[in-house]
Amino acid sequence: MFLGILAVGIAVGSTFVGFVMRGRATLAPITYSCFGMAVCAVCLYFTPEGTGTLFLETETGESAGMAPAAVHALWALVFLGIFAGMFDIPLLTYLQKNSDGSQRGRIIAGSNFLSFSAMTLGVAVFGAVITFLGTRGVWLFAAVTTFLVALLCTWLVFGRSGRAEVLSAEVEIPAKAGTPVEVNDPAEKEAF
Repeated sequence: MFLGILAVGIAVGSTFVGFVMRGRATLAPITYSCFGMAVCAVCLYFTPEGTGTLFLETETGESAGMAPAAVHALWALVFLGIFAGMFDIPLLTYLQKNSDGSQRGRIIAGSNFLSFSAMTLGVAVFGAVITFLGTRGVWLFAAVTTFLVALLCTWLVFGRSGRAEVLSAEVEIPAKAGTPVEVNDPAEKEAF
């Protein structure tokens, strides 16, 4: 159930950011979503201890609803999924739109290789973290790591200017004399 809730969140976040971006390839949403994922990881760290059951029952055997710990975890996972979808889609869109057509397959394959290699390495890292910090400590470790990545992404995307540094598209518009001129599309420069 928890994995399904996370997947629903990813679908919602991916759809939302796709609608908001409207075909633009900007990296600004990844910064916001990184901070959101860090907050969700902190929320999961502070999830109250559960009873070991998802649904509570009264003394007569009637359903008393979901356990508070389960409700807390489900909401945190929904938003974690939303922010994960909002992270992934702009990054993939940027890779596809700004890569050379003849090298696009190699670039995306390289990106996938690095992603899945990091997942494999992550199993070993989180195994070591569980040994020292416990199961709950994994979420705190993930929050701190994600927050540091969010700071790095913010610095890389926004830089010193405070605005998203996005490659602009060149569009040909006929001039008054009938000759095409190159102009920057202002929609490409907009931050998320």
